[in-house]
Amino acid sequence: WNPAEGLSDASIANPIANPSNSQTYTLTISDEWGCNTITSTYVEVNNLEVSFGSDVSMCPNSSVQLNPQIQNNGSNLSYQWSPSESLDNANSPTPTTTTNETQTFTLTVSDEWNCIATASITVYVLDELSINLEENINICYGESVALNPTADPTYNYQWTANDDISNLNSPNPSVSPISNETYSLTFSDATGCSGEATVNVTVNTPIQANAGSDTSICLGESIEL
Repeated sequence: WNPAEGLSDASIANPIANPSNSQTYTLTISDEWGCNTITSTYVEVNNLEVSFGSDVSMCPNSSVQLNPQIQNNGSNLSYQWSPSESLDNANSPTPTTTTNETQTFTLTVSDEWNCIATASITVYVLDELSINLEENINICYGESVALNPTADPTYNYQWTANDDISNLNSPNPSVSPISNETYSLTFSDATGCSGEATVNVTVNTPIQANAGSDTSICLGESIEL
């Protein structure tokens, strides 16, 4: 047999071939009288490989698409992901997961010649963003108050409110509403994860008082005010 590379024994009739690439093997058969017969056979190596560039991270209560890199010279590929519970389609090459916990997914790919390749990817679910914000605040009419959430100083802030707020992007804006108002806050971090919170400011009605008209009395007299 020629070439001999990839063969268990190039001098027997039925060697085992294990080539790393597609290869044509030529067999020369000689008899005792020096007569030769030459024949050949082609062994096609189906190159099926699957891999992932790197693990991925996702925010809580969100989704991420899994994108494997698949190399092959065949067709009719089939896909099977495991575990499949949080995937929208376990037989898709690029499913979307909505997992709520860090999880490793394994993809098994097979082709029409029953060649099989597998690879795994870990999806890390980031911690949920947290913030401490007093949900209900009472103020007197005409007063102002700082909303003052307690959170990571690296967060980005976006308040939704009327014109009475001092700074829509401040972590600690002041507000001076003249009536009851609800302020909504969206906060996010450098990973793009976000959270929401609201605070209700109740404006207490001002006390109405009237001391009456000015009056005069004589020395020694008394009067009810």
